[in-house]
Amino acid sequence: MLSIKVPGKLILSGEWSILENNKSCIVLPINKFVEVLVEETECNYLSAPDLDLNEINFVYQGGVICITSKLNENSLSKIELARLAIEKTLIYLDELGVELKFFKILINSEISSLKLDNGKIVKPGLGSSASVAVAVVKAILALHKQPEDLMTIFKLATIAHYLYQKSIGSGADIAAATFGQAIVYKRFDTEWLIKQIQRGVSLCKIVLENWDLLNISTIKMPQNFHLAAGFVGYSASTTELAKKGFVFKRNHPIDYNRIINSIDDVVLKLVVELNACGQKECAEKEILNLIKQNRKILKDLSDQSGAAIATVELEKMADIAGNLGAAAKLSGAGGGDCCIAICFDDGVIEMVIKKWQEAGFVVVYSS
Repeated sequence: MLSIKVPGKLILSGEWSILENNKSCIVLPINKFVEVLVEETECNYLSAPDLDLNEINFVYQGGVICITSKLNENSLSKIELARLAIEKTLIYLDELGVELKFFKILINSEISSLKLDNGKIVKPGLGSSASVAVAVVKAILALHKQPEDLMTIFKLATIAHYLYQKSIGSGADIAAATFGQAIVYKRFDTEWLIKQIQRGVSLCKIVLENWDLLNISTIKMPQNFHLAAGFVGYSASTTELAKKGFVFKRNHPIDYNRIINSIDDVVLKLVVELNACGQKECAEKEILNLIKQNRKILKDLSDQSGAAIATVELEKMADIAGNLGAAAKLSGAGGGDCCIAICFDDGVIEMVIKKWQEAGFVVVYSS
């Protein structure tokens, strides 16, 4: 049995701007993982214990994965991303002429859900769906003894995830899960990808193509860089928030572009300062100032768009961290999920974690 583990993610900077062409974000992997176990068998089935789904039978016919187990709509929706990831990977292998194997695949995730003190199960916003897509693709390719090529894994997982999210998303979380390193990510031309899929272009051809605008480069984080992430108590829907953002873009293009360009400017400056750490005395101070600036811009986007991106709880968490000497902001689309705090002093990050917990927030990650 093969075991494949891929990390979750947190976005340091570049939320929202990364949904536009030629914009970048900085995304960090975290040491919390999705693990996929895969083994050759005599029939296909899928298990996801954290979703209470076990031994779901499926068949691959005519380029489609069909679930043969009797499931209700809720259960089917829970495994739709895994189904798409399996399907696209098998189509790709089929097109390569690889003899397909029957297999059982089991998905274990420590980032998909969080149990609160009141017993409620929530999704904390650590990139679990992207990690599932990457881990499934990687596991099936490994089972079929394909050479590990990170761009192939990234592209197949991105296609599955993009279809799952109804053509909304950037692929940044997929890239973090695939490469497992801190990266500067620039999104591909999504309209090109949609057209390729709609035209029925083979997956092999799409994967082999250079994706226009896509750029992924690693960035080294400073040794004394500390980050903590706290959950506000409720989950957010990235898809629904993005839809509201697009309405703002359509109705107020000048304001929208001003905000997006401001966020991207912060990202580019952060890259410079992160690279300068250890060589430039004021780099750490500049990094904290840029994170604070990013927070203000996101609050502006929230106020202007009416999309409730910077919620009361996210702002409260950021204030707590800021009063202790850290810099903090929401991570992801906002509307809930996580606030991150960064600093260059382990004593400060420990105090942030303590104060967040005293305020009733759940700390989901710290480094």
